[in-house]
Amino acid sequence: MEDNNKDEILYIDSDENKPASLTEKLNLHLRNNYKLWIYIVIGIILLIVIIYFAFNYIKKNKEKDIEEAGTAITRLMSAYNQKDPQSIQLALYGNKSIVIRNKPLIGFIEIANKYDNVPQGKLAAFYAGNLLFGEKKFSEAEKFYKKALDSDSKLVLQGAYAGLGSIEENKGNFQKAIDYYKDAVDNHTDYGSKNRYEYYMGLCYEKLGKKDEAIKIYNVIIGENKSYEFVGRAKMGLIRLGTIIE
Repeated sequence: MEDNNKDEILYIDSDENKPASLTEKLNLHLRNNYKLWIYIVIGIILLIVIIYFAFNYIKKNKEKDIEEAGTAITRLMSAYNQKDPQSIQLALYGNKSIVIRNKPLIGFIEIANKYDNVPQGKLAAFYAGNLLFGEKKFSEAEKFYKKALDSDSKLVLQGAYAGLGSIEENKGNFQKAIDYYKDAVDNHTDYGSKNRYEYYMGLCYEKLGKKDEAIKIYNVIIGENKSYEFVGRAKMGLIRLGTIIE
């Protein structure tokens, strides 16, 4: 009996002694293992269903986070723009005793940490960096500017790189400051900001004693002739360096 079963597996037509074809072997395998394949198919279907619901859950949570973070930022903008000490503290840290629509007022720092998975969290990090920089809390400001570098917004990236450049310049790390200002230039949103950060690069080159590099960048600003303020400053830089202005 065992020999007959063996012959059936190896040869479909024992009379002609022909080996089983690939299709015939596959059919035989499926007949012998149909329960296993049913479980595999069910498993694949369940996996697809789980992935679908997980994706939708994540998507809905992200949409919720975007809305909540955007609303929280909007509520702080008045305090952010006032810049007096009390308003700065409110913008940075919020005030849990102030409740709006059943939500306590949270500050930019908490928004940046809580909603770092959405663009609004990166924007809050940038605002927090600006305020902390203004308070001369450079190490804390640096942390939030770096969080903001994950943003897709050129406006946020430009500002965050510029903030990091200013921090390094304040530390006396002029080459690192130049690198950050260069990143700000690469992400500029208008010629005014581009020329501003180019001018800051020129000042750092001067502090490093790299006169030729400073002259070169001041001439770029003058040549573009896009920003009246920084064209004037660039010309003053050339005069300061003893260069003739054409």
